[in-house]
Amino acid sequence: MSTETNPPSKKTDFPDTGVGIDLELQNKSSSLVEVLFTGDISHGENYQSKNYGKSNVLCDKGYDYSLEKMKDMLYSVDLAIGNLETPLTDLPLSPFHGIKFYVHWSDIELSPAALRAHNIRVVSLANNHTMDYSLDGLYQTLEVLEKFGFKYFGAGKNIREAAKPFISRLMIDGKSFTFAVIGAFQELKNYREDYDAYATETHGGINPLNFELLEETVRTIKSGYPDAFIVFFPHWGKNYKWKTERQVLIAERITATGVDVIIGHGAHMLQELEKRNDRWVAFGIGNFMFNSQGRYFQKNAPPFSLIAAMRIYHDGKAFRVHFRFYPVMTDNLLTNYQTRFVDASQFDEVCRLLEDKNTSPETPLDEIGRGQDERGYFLEIKAK
Repeated sequence: MSTETNPPSKKTDFPDTGVGIDLELQNKSSSLVEVLFTGDISHGENYQSKNYGKSNVLCDKGYDYSLEKMKDMLYSVDLAIGNLETPLTDLPLSPFHGIKFYVHWSDIELSPAALRAHNIRVVSLANNHTMDYSLDGLYQTLEVLEKFGFKYFGAGKNIREAAKPFISRLMIDGKSFTFAVIGAFQELKNYREDYDAYATETHGGINPLNFELLEETVRTIKSGYPDAFIVFFPHWGKNYKWKTERQVLIAERITATGVDVIIGHGAHMLQELEKRNDRWVAFGIGNFMFNSQGRYFQKNAPPFSLIAAMRIYHDGKAFRVHFRFYPVMTDNLLTNYQTRFVDASQFDEVCRLLEDKNTSPETPLDEIGRGQDERGYFLEIKAK
């Protein structure tokens, strides 16, 4: 991530975001529905094609390899949502070649096919790499996603499309539960001025993390779906760092808007799990599959990320929403480019790190449960 800047303070007239149900899920097997949220996803062709004499994992192992140890989990849930941190494009050259230090791209056939083969069906495009090939790359990405049957949010051909949340209605034991996910990329001066990355009324791009726009989006969701559970899914923070003061300020303001939980990403590593305004904030869940060499050792950063499983059930009186956070090892130099669940000692290390880094007096550490299931070790919170 790059230099942070304050969001605009002046009220801006934004167009109606216009929301509607994107996906209906009918639960037929049990009284529990699970929705998975993953961090950064990229097959990393831009990295692997320049591996400087080292093995190219995509050529040697194929596009399914990096997700092999995650496949069982991905197929055990009702829906998987991830942050797609790469354009899907075969354009020959980015307009930012030689200007932007890291320019991402992924194969327009092999990459989306592999994601669909692993049950990833919904992606956020609100991040700092979606516009790496500018508007042409964005529009091709949207075409590829539509061709492969993905739902997407967080970017679009104008601000109305980019700000539109993903909304899904779940039917659990004959009862309807609606949840919404809003994707946004933190306002950064160079991404607005140098890369023209953010959507406007007349220009395609990414949904900016702007308070007025977010508040309007929440109001629009609530007007159509008063009982909707709202997840804010921002891309923010600094690479290989714990939460910033700016993230804290944003989280405190956003949790006052009606958002129920924040699941952030952007730092490539896990960040703090805290309560702000009586709402849970996972400041960063890190990577999921991100095929770069990574800089965990270089940055003295913990080599862990999180997978967030939203678990929804009805207790006979009301819907309840819990989140299980499964720590995973995502340092490719240690995993040989295969994301895997942590072992017992690594789980203890994750728990210690999150406790030590907590700075919110609101956070009741005894409300963060610990457990193990057939997938692996997890931390659990009650969001509703």
